[in-house]
Amino acid sequence: GAQPGAGGTAASGSTPDSAQCPTENTIPFAKTKFVTHAGLAFGAFHRYLWKPYRAGALASGAHGRIVAFVKAGLAAGFIAHEVRLAADDAKANPTLCRLIAAPLAEVAGTVGSAVNKLKNGDASDVTGINNTIGTVENAAAQHGVPIQENDNPNLNSG
Repeated sequence: GAQPGAGGTAASGSTPDSAQCPTENTIPFAKTKFVTHAGLAFGAFHRYLWKPYRAGALASGAHGRIVAFVKAGLAAGFIAHEVRLAADDAKANPTLCRLIAAPLAEVAGTVGSAVNKLKNGDASDVTGINNTIGTVENAAAQHGVPIQENDNPNLNSG
């Protein structure tokens, strides 16, 4: 089904179809690199956006809201960067390319706007990203590529 916030606005070439996917790995250790980058991105998302949102730390008037948003903003840039790296690695592997390159592109494209929408109380993009991450993690695990989330990333690296 369609994900919330998913429109036809993706940049052309960012979501490969099966014809654009390779028949063998085009990057050495593509799956390993994908798992590392996806684990960092998804762990950062859950630590700095999803959990604070669920706990009410990003709600208007919440104690520590400004600090939580500063961290969420830093995390958004980190997440987008790591998801783009994970997407490049996924596109280099035939199975991952077909399954999850498109959802990864969606996460990378919406994480920044999700933080901005949260400032106005709109959590639809954060919820959509969380759902998409779940879809990616499930699809990867079903194909023998489990993602271990790293919820202690160094947001200042890169």
